[in-house]
Amino acid sequence: MVFSHFAQRREMKRRIRCCCDPCEGLVDPSLMMEPSRAVVLKISPSPIYNNLTSSEEGCFTFAHKEDVVVARALGAVKLTQAPSNTALVQSVRADSIRGRSVVVVTNKLATTIFDFERDAPLLTIPSDGVDARASTLLHSFQDLCVVLIGYLSGEVGVYQLQTVDLAMIASSRTPIHGAAVTALACGVSGTGVSAVSGDVNGDLRFWNDQLQVFASQGAAGDCVTSTVTFGFYVAAAYGSGTVRLYAAANAELCVSIAAHSRWINAMAYCSSLNLLATVGEDCLVCVWSMPTANDRRIQLIKQHVEPNRLLTGVAFHGKLMATAAYDSDYLNTYTL
Repeated sequence: MVFSHFAQRREMKRRIRCCCDPCEGLVDPSLMMEPSRAVVLKISPSPIYNNLTSSEEGCFTFAHKEDVVVARALGAVKLTQAPSNTALVQSVRADSIRGRSVVVVTNKLATTIFDFERDAPLLTIPSDGVDARASTLLHSFQDLCVVLIGYLSGEVGVYQLQTVDLAMIASSRTPIHGAAVTALACGVSGTGVSAVSGDVNGDLRFWNDQLQVFASQGAAGDCVTSTVTFGFYVAAAYGSGTVRLYAAANAELCVSIAAHSRWINAMAYCSSLNLLATVGEDCLVCVWSMPTANDRRIQLIKQHVEPNRLLTGVAFHGKLMATAAYDSDYLNTYTL
């Protein structure tokens, strides 16, 4: 199976327990940071890529098996899903539509947009027999928003919706990748790239404002685990532990970073601080400063070892960064 490594996470976690000491040796003491506090969940995140996301209100959301859990100040609550659409969650992403906070949830049966303040599903897009794996939401289309969904088949579905009532305007599903889609991210307005998709074979597709693929990049056999866009750049994380930075305008490779010694499971960007965070199976949390107009350097500025935690998610809310781990009932938070 394409995602068989997820079925082996417990064994991987056992091996990581035996291998954490070498990771600690890779940490520069001058860059060490410590968690500011732990948020107790009483429920653990699933072993899927990028399994932590934050809303504008500061709520952290993650998947636990078939459920979607929202961690609030007063505790964690599960979103109510229709029994007919219940399956193991593959992707969860917090966003907003016309000022309304939503969570986009994808499992093999469907992709559902939730209004999590009211715990109400707003729209469900069935997968029609093809396992869905990842999704993202685009906003740069006047009164329209677009949901992109990546499938196990390598297809990417494009669903155009009215932002007022989320009525479906148009939909299509096209074979874009030659293997299962593992990562999707929306682009930054004005950069020429509206979205980026990646697959289990290491191939990236760059989408223009007309939602057409205009460029590709490949890293043979190196699974894309996460993609983010910021400024005029696209960052992609890989199973080899590598992070690659591409120019959004032409998809040219700018730099390749040996960020982790093992699989990268999640990556997140903070626009207010211009920082990129990565977490991997080497138990490392790394924070990187990203290029600016006046400084083209990329620097590792903070890192921390979370021993015996199979890290599966990282997310920002302002200066607060949180990490999630499989089989762990708490989030670690850091103040940057």
